[in-house]
Amino acid sequence: MKMIEKINRSNQKGKKITIIGLKKSGYAAALLGNQIGATIFVSDLRDDKDIIKNRDRLIDKGIDCEIGGHTNRIYDSDYWVISPGVPSNINIIKEAKKLNIPILGEIEFASQLTNIPIVAVTGSNGKSTTVSIMENMLDTGRLNPILAGNIGIPLSKIILEEIENPNIGNILILEISSFQLEFINQFRPIISVFLNISPDHLDRHRNMDEYIKTKLKMASNSKDDDKIVYNEDDDIFRDEFRDHNPNAIPFSIKNKTKFFSVNKTKIYDERNEPFCSLDEILLKGKHNLSNLIASATVARILNVDSNTIKNTMKNYNGISHRLQTI
Repeated sequence: MKMIEKINRSNQKGKKITIIGLKKSGYAAALLGNQIGATIFVSDLRDDKDIIKNRDRLIDKGIDCEIGGHTNRIYDSDYWVISPGVPSNINIIKEAKKLNIPILGEIEFASQLTNIPIVAVTGSNGKSTTVSIMENMLDTGRLNPILAGNIGIPLSKIILEEIENPNIGNILILEISSFQLEFINQFRPIISVFLNISPDHLDRHRNMDEYIKTKLKMASNSKDDDKIVYNEDDDIFRDEFRDHNPNAIPFSIKNKTKFFSVNKTKIYDERNEPFCSLDEILLKGKHNLSNLIASATVARILNVDSNTIKNTMKNYNGISHRLQTI
């Protein structure tokens, strides 16, 4: 598939961009593309009430849209931006590839237009909880985190806000699904976090190998000073990253790792001194302990002090619609 030149805020004027999908991500990408001077055309097969509302808003801003089906106009384009809900094996994508039209995911598109460094989190389970813990842990004043991605806030929406207010924050924390990783080629987090992997979305990814390969794409552009934080208790990620490079940093609730270790009653720090008692932690369950240790490992890499990390461990009580105490 044809690659495009690296996009930035000043080299997109007059570019023709087709956006496939008109829910939250596609809508935000259309506004962002329009803001940087591109000519936007949005197309969606569906025409439910949310899509009709988004279409009407875009038309009010002078952005062309079609809903209820795709016409051949989608192919008159310098490149496409795909919403994460659009599968990679549908006919229009096969046709676009035949015509050598470059295809970017919405995350890929938006990430090339930001000046803010990215911490990205992927995994089969626990992503939303982990990015939410991380946002809490990194909110130190020196660090001013912004949450986006699969958690329900399109990255394009945040970048549009950043263009209007460059002081919006200084680190992006992104929840990244496998769907969002299908069409990336230059996406590059400074820290890529891999939580766990188990059979999931196999209706969309042809098989488990394909699913794993898609997840691993998140670190495919890592450079020497970028970090990969991975769950050593997950066999697949351990085998993948163990010999990866010195910048691959494991976390675990079973073994001692660079920053933390855990026994039945306590978490210990890198000096093997007691850090936090497990009974002081509000969020229950081994999976959540793993999410906390993953977040604390990222916080350590970013030089967050121990008290701030402990404070989150002791007080963070989870996100809505998950486990809660009754």
